[in-house]
Amino acid sequence: MKRKYCPSPTLNPRLCLGLESLFYFRETAKRFTLEEFYLRSSGDGMPTGNLVYEVDGGMPLILNDYAETHFLALLCESGFASSIRGQTKAVPYIKPWATTPSPYYPDFIFRTYDGRIAFVEIKSILGMAQDENIAKMEALFSFCQKEGYLSAYLDAELLSFQDYLEPLTPSKDKTFFLQRVAANGGFNQNDLRMMEKTFPDVEKKELKRLVAELILQDPYLCNRYCHDDPELVNAVKVPSPLPYKIFH
Repeated sequence: MKRKYCPSPTLNPRLCLGLESLFYFRETAKRFTLEEFYLRSSGDGMPTGNLVYEVDGGMPLILNDYAETHFLALLCESGFASSIRGQTKAVPYIKPWATTPSPYYPDFIFRTYDGRIAFVEIKSILGMAQDENIAKMEALFSFCQKEGYLSAYLDAELLSFQDYLEPLTPSKDKTFFLQRVAANGGFNQNDLRMMEKTFPDVEKKELKRLVAELILQDPYLCNRYCHDDPELVNAVKVPSPLPYKIFH
C-alpha cells in the first residue's frame, strides 16, 4: 500500500518561511489557478525511482531517495504546497559536451498555497558539482524565470546551489584538496577516501561538500564522469576555463 502525502490545509508559518527562502524568482513569480497548474505540470515524463507515494488527487509520486521524501514531507506538513507532482514536465537542456538538447525532468513540480508554481531539483552533495547537473541547473533557472515560476536546486540537506559558491576560508582539508589536484591533475574518489582517512574528525558529508564546493569554484576542473553518484567524484584539470562554470 502506498504511503499518502497530502498537503496540509493549515499553514505552519515557521516552516513556510524556511521553504520560501530556498527559492529564486520570488519577486517575479506569477499566480496560477489549480487547473492551470495541472495543465502546466503534465507531460510525457516516465518517472524513475523505487519510492512510490500517493499525493493529492490520488496521483502517484515516484522519488529516488529519502532526501526527496524528506522534502516531500516538509511540503505537506508545512502547508506550503497545495498540489504536488514530479518528473513529468520536460525542461530541455544541452550537456556541455553535446550540441543537441536532451529532456530533463525535475524532481518536484508543485503549486504553493498562494498559487505560485515551483520547480525543485534535489541532488546528492557530490552531484551538485557534476558538469551535467550544472547544465540542468542553468536550464531549469532559465526556464522558470521565463515562465514566471519559482525554482530551487538543492542538495540532500536542502542547501542551495548558491551556497556552494560562497567564498571558502583557508583550512587543512582545503589545502589537502589543492595539493592532490596539483600532484595528480585532478581529484577522484580515491583522493576522497584518503581525505576521509586524513581528517577522521570531520564528518564525511562535510568533506564531500567541501570537495564539491572546490570543484564548482574552479573553472579549470572538469567533473563529467560520475553520474550523480553520492560516492563518486572524478574531477580533472583542463588547460582552459570551462565556460559553463563562469557563474554570475
